[in-house]
Amino acid sequence: MATVTKRTAGKGEVRYLAQAGLKGHPPQSRTFERKTDASRWAQQVEADIRAGRNQRAVHSP
Repeated sequence: MATVTKRTAGKGEVRYLAQAGLKGHPPQSRTFERKTDASRWAQQVEADIRAGRNQRAVHSP
């Protein structure tokens, strides 16, 4: 499930942290200046995971 969290930087700048992931897949996160961009990115990441287009690989030691 995707979440978007509002963050305030040291100088009062507002940023939005998007976190996306589905069960069995590593979580992904990215920071945006606009909430709409964060939401769209998170939805796209989850859609890509569901469609098997996930580019992020998990490496085991």
